[in-house]
Amino acid sequence: MQRRALHRLYGVLTAPERCSAGRWLAMAAEAVRETWKQGRLPIVVGGTGLYLRALTDGLAPVPPVPDAVRAEAEALYASLGGTQFREQLASLDADSAATLHPSDRQRLVRAMEVVRTTGQPLGYWQRQPPVRALPGARFTTLVLRPERRGSTPHSMPASWRCSMKGRWMRSRHCGHCAWIHPCR
Repeated sequence: MQRRALHRLYGVLTAPERCSAGRWLAMAAEAVRETWKQGRLPIVVGGTGLYLRALTDGLAPVPPVPDAVRAEAEALYASLGGTQFREQLASLDADSAATLHPSDRQRLVRAMEVVRTTGQPLGYWQRQPPVRALPGARFTTLVLRPERRGSTPHSMPASWRCSMKGRWMRSRHCGHCAWIHPCR
């Protein structure tokens, strides 16, 4: 399939490399622009809801966090544990501390690093108008939700696959097909 359709962001990061929604958005926006320059239709496939919403709707304008501040917040969480870390966060960002569980390390650390960097709680930034990486771009979203066996996505058969056949996307296990616009 990679011979027929260029995959721009597949396998570009190594396993230990960190990727945030902001970093992915910058890479994806550049890949979309390059595809447009070639006169082609970009098709964004997969990803998490957050990453795809970042591309279509934009991200909160949170300033970059220095690596040293991030490392301090991560070290503090590791030394204090979730409950005490959240208590310290509450003195700086009461709203985030009140809504996050002590075991939600990633979001607690994010809230701490943002407030320490900017002096404003994370919620302040999330209430600002989002910044779009591709202003004026229009997106059409196609969501395939195959019938699932069992109660969780993890219980779906590992053999489930989608493949392009001309102008159709098919899943032989779920029986659903979706018409897609061909790339030119």
